[in-house]
Amino acid sequence: SYARMFARRAALLSQLPRWAIVSIGLRWLEAQIRAEGAGAMPAERAFWPAYFRELYASDLATREYFVSRARLLADYFGKYAFDPQGLDYWPGRVLLLESEDDRVVNAHERERLKRFYPDARVHTFRGTGHLGGGLFKVEETAALVTHFLGTMRSEESHR
Repeated sequence: SYARMFARRAALLSQLPRWAIVSIGLRWLEAQIRAEGAGAMPAERAFWPAYFRELYASDLATREYFVSRARLLADYFGKYAFDPQGLDYWPGRVLLLESEDDRVVNAHERERLKRFYPDARVHTFRGTGHLGGGLFKVEETAALVTHFLGTMRSEESHR
Protein backbone atom coordinates (compact mmCIF):
# COMPACT_ATOMS: atom_id res chain seq x y z
CA SER A 1 0.00 0.00 0.00
CA TYR A 2 1.00 3.62 -0.42
CA ALA A 3 0.86 4.10 3.36
CA ARG A 4 3.46 1.37 3.96
CA MET A 5 5.60 2.57 1.06
CA PHE A 6 5.76 6.13 2.40
CA ALA A 7 6.32 4.92 5.97
CA ARG A 8 9.30 2.86 4.75
CA ARG A 9 10.51 5.85 2.75
CA ALA A 10 10.34 8.08 5.86
CA ALA A 11 12.33 5.52 7.86
CA LEU A 12 14.95 5.29 5.13
CA LEU A 13 15.19 9.05 4.66
CA SER A 14 15.68 9.57 8.37
CA GLN A 15 18.86 7.46 8.13
CA LEU A 16 20.37 9.05 5.03
CA PRO A 17 22.54 12.15 4.94
CA ARG A 18 20.96 15.21 3.33
CA TRP A 19 23.27 15.09 0.30
CA ALA A 20 22.09 11.55 -0.52
CA ILE A 21 18.42 12.49 -0.16
CA VAL A 22 18.90 15.50 -2.43
CA SER A 23 20.83 13.44 -5.00
CA ILE A 24 18.20 10.68 -5.11
CA GLY A 25 15.34 13.19 -5.16
CA LEU A 26 16.82 15.21 -8.00
CA ARG A 27 17.54 12.11 -10.08
CA TRP A 28 13.95 10.93 -9.60
CA LEU A 29 12.50 14.36 -10.45
CA GLU A 30 14.69 14.76 -13.51
CA ALA A 31 13.65 11.30 -14.75
CA GLN A 32 9.98 12.20 -14.21
CA ILE A 33 10.41 15.49 -16.04
CA ARG A 34 12.16 13.77 -18.97
CA ALA A 35 9.43 11.13 -19.18
CA GLU A 36 6.49 13.48 -18.77
CA GLY A 37 7.86 16.52 -20.54
CA ALA A 38 8.57 14.95 -23.90
CA GLY A 39 5.98 17.17 -25.59
CA ALA A 40 6.91 20.30 -23.65
CA MET A 41 8.76 23.29 -25.01
CA PRO A 42 12.57 23.03 -24.61
CA ALA A 43 12.62 26.05 -22.27
CA GLU A 44 10.08 24.36 -19.98
CA ARG A 45 12.05 21.10 -19.96
CA ALA A 46 15.17 23.07 -18.99
CA PHE A 47 13.44 25.27 -16.42
CA TRP A 48 12.04 22.60 -14.07
CA PRO A 49 15.25 20.63 -13.38
CA ALA A 50 17.03 23.95 -12.72
CA TYR A 51 14.20 25.05 -10.44
CA PHE A 52 14.32 21.86 -8.38
CA ARG A 53 18.14 21.91 -8.20
CA GLU A 54 17.92 25.45 -6.80
CA LEU A 55 15.13 24.53 -4.40
CA TYR A 56 16.98 21.44 -3.15
CA ALA A 57 20.15 23.50 -2.66
CA SER A 58 18.30 25.91 -0.37
CA ASP A 59 18.11 25.78 3.41
CA LEU A 60 14.48 24.67 3.08
CA ALA A 61 15.45 21.23 1.78
CA THR A 62 16.48 19.65 5.07
CA ARG A 63 16.39 15.96 5.91
CA GLU A 64 13.58 16.76 8.34
CA TYR A 65 11.59 18.36 5.52
CA PHE A 66 11.82 15.26 3.33
CA VAL A 67 11.08 12.91 6.24
CA SER A 68 8.06 14.97 7.28
CA ARG A 69 6.70 14.92 3.67
CA ALA A 70 7.01 11.12 3.57
CA ARG A 71 5.34 10.79 6.98
CA LEU A 72 2.55 13.13 5.91
CA LEU A 73 1.87 10.99 2.84
CA ALA A 74 2.00 7.78 4.91
CA ASP A 75 -0.53 9.27 7.32
CA TYR A 76 -2.76 10.48 4.49
CA PHE A 77 -2.81 7.17 2.62
CA GLY A 78 -3.15 5.21 5.86
CA LYS A 79 -6.06 7.15 7.34
CA TYR A 80 -7.96 8.87 4.55
CA ALA A 81 -10.86 6.99 3.06
CA PHE A 82 -13.05 8.62 0.48
CA ASP A 83 -16.73 8.35 1.28
CA PRO A 84 -19.05 9.23 -1.60
CA GLN A 85 -21.71 10.26 0.92
CA GLY A 86 -19.43 13.14 1.85
CA LEU A 87 -20.32 14.63 -1.51
CA ASP A 88 -23.84 15.22 -0.24
CA TYR A 89 -22.48 18.15 1.76
CA TRP A 90 -20.55 19.72 -1.13
CA PRO A 91 -22.72 22.38 -2.77
CA GLY A 92 -20.22 23.33 -5.45
CA ARG A 93 -19.20 21.91 -8.77
CA VAL A 94 -16.08 19.86 -9.40
CA LEU A 95 -13.30 20.19 -11.97
CA LEU A 96 -11.15 17.11 -12.52
CA LEU A 97 -7.82 17.53 -14.29
CA GLU A 98 -6.26 14.28 -15.43
CA SER A 99 -3.62 13.01 -17.81
CA GLU A 100 -4.16 10.05 -20.07
CA ASP A 101 -0.62 8.78 -19.36
CA ASP A 102 -0.49 9.43 -15.61
CA ARG A 103 1.78 6.84 -14.00
CA VAL A 104 0.71 7.80 -10.46
CA VAL A 105 -3.08 7.77 -10.79
CA ASN A 106 -3.86 4.86 -13.11
CA ALA A 107 -6.79 4.69 -15.57
CA HIS A 108 -8.91 2.55 -13.22
CA GLU A 109 -8.50 5.06 -10.37
CA ARG A 110 -9.30 7.97 -12.69
CA GLU A 111 -12.49 6.26 -13.90
CA ARG A 112 -13.48 5.52 -10.32
CA LEU A 113 -13.01 9.18 -9.43
CA LYS A 114 -15.23 10.21 -12.35
CA ARG A 115 -17.95 7.84 -11.12
CA PHE A 116 -17.79 9.54 -7.70
CA TYR A 117 -18.22 12.91 -9.42
CA PRO A 118 -20.55 12.10 -12.33
CA ASP A 119 -21.40 15.78 -12.91
CA ALA A 120 -17.79 16.95 -12.79
CA ARG A 121 -16.23 18.85 -15.61
CA VAL A 122 -13.26 16.77 -16.77
CA HIS A 123 -10.24 17.89 -18.74
CA THR A 124 -7.75 15.30 -19.98
CA PHE A 125 -4.20 16.37 -20.76
CA ARG A 126 -2.42 14.34 -23.42
CA GLY A 127 1.24 13.41 -23.15
CA THR A 128 1.89 15.20 -19.87
CA GLY A 129 2.04 12.43 -17.26
CA HIS A 130 1.20 13.08 -13.61
CA LEU A 131 3.14 16.31 -13.23
CA GLY A 132 2.54 17.72 -16.67
CA GLY A 133 -0.61 19.77 -16.17
CA GLY A 134 1.07 21.75 -13.43
CA LEU A 135 4.56 21.86 -14.91
CA PHE A 136 4.25 21.86 -18.67
CA LYS A 137 0.73 23.11 -19.35
CA VAL A 138 0.69 26.00 -16.88
CA GLU A 139 -1.16 28.48 -19.09
CA GLU A 140 -3.70 25.87 -20.17
CA THR A 141 -4.25 24.77 -16.56
CA ALA A 142 -4.64 28.35 -15.35
CA ALA A 143 -7.12 29.10 -18.16
CA LEU A 144 -9.16 25.97 -17.34
CA VAL A 145 -9.33 26.78 -13.63
CA THR A 146 -10.08 30.47 -14.26
CA HIS A 147 -12.86 29.59 -16.68
CA PHE A 148 -14.27 26.98 -14.29
CA LEU A 149 -14.29 29.40 -11.35
CA GLY A 150 -15.84 32.09 -13.54
CA THR A 151 -18.69 29.79 -14.55
CA MET A 152 -19.23 28.87 -10.89
CA ARG A 153 -19.46 32.57 -9.96
CA SER A 154 -21.81 33.21 -12.86
CA GLU A 155 -24.07 30.32 -11.81
CA GLU A 156 -24.14 31.54 -8.19
CA SER A 157 -25.10 35.08 -9.21
CA HIS A 158 -28.07 33.71 -11.20
CA ARG A 159 -29.50 31.89 -8.17
